[in-house]
Amino acid sequence: MKAEEIKKVVLGEKLTIEEFMAVARFHAEVEFSEAYRERVEKSRKIVETCVNEARVVYGTTTGFGALVTKTIGKEDAEKLQRNIILTHSTSVGEPFKEEEVRAIILMVLQSLGMGVSGVRIELLEHYRDFLNKNMIPPTHPGKALWDICVRRATLRRYYWEREGPITKENSQTVKQRLAKREWRLLPPVTRRA
Repeated sequence: MKAEEIKKVVLGEKLTIEEFMAVARFHAEVEFSEAYRERVEKSRKIVETCVNEARVVYGTTTGFGALVTKTIGKEDAEKLQRNIILTHSTSVGEPFKEEEVRAIILMVLQSLGMGVSGVRIELLEHYRDFLNKNMIPPTHPGKALWDICVRRATLRRYYWEREGPITKENSQTVKQRLAKREWRLLPPVTRRA
């Protein structure tokens, strides 16, 4: 079947190039198979067990890089995850094309759906919704493109669709609304260990 004829792609096994292009270029709907969900949830339970038992797990119950020997308590896990995003949220350059961002999001979903990362299914559902609702943010090359740039740019995309492009004239309003969190694209998913 040709990519443009595929209307739905179910993630859970290997993707064909036609399925990949159907999502990236032709906006095919994305769903998760039961096996996909089971793998992700099983992996997540391992992370939760490690956190609950205060096991040493790099970047989950410890700091990153030079702070690898610093233990992070359960109460600080969300802050740790938020801070790692903030430290990597700068990017510059010409934005990627929509098709390229869709392809990146699909690769993230396919990779994290293998069930070895400990990510929560809710986060993957958000990424899936980005594709299915065509909420593709302007995304620039950056340090950690697949995760950080897409989410950071999401609110900008939402604003664009509600209010029009962000300009010099309305940028202060955007900043004020973002600071107050007056609107959101999707229900928030907090990052936690």
